[in-house]
Amino acid sequence: HEVPILTKIKIVNNAVSAISPIGKAVFIDYHNPDISNPLKYFVRMWNRLYQPFAEKLWDREINSLATQQDDMVWRKTTYFGRMYQKVIATKK
Repeated sequence: HEVPILTKIKIVNNAVSAISPIGKAVFIDYHNPDISNPLKYFVRMWNRLYQPFAEKLWDREINSLATQQDDMVWRKTTYFGRMYQKVIATKK
């Protein structure tokens, strides 16, 4: 998460292009916390001070960074009041 958006796009595309027919790519990163998460505003302040690229994933999905959309299956699970996400990409 601590890379600019253009680098994130390259990382996601490189990982997805390296998936074997029976393999998968797993991405674990920040997610936009649920409105009821008591840490949401603290995390936002922390990110803005110390992790300037972390909130870029609050506005978009990890799969939106990939150019190979049609031949992939994307599954997302969120954790800890939607503060973190795990996205798994597999080939169809």
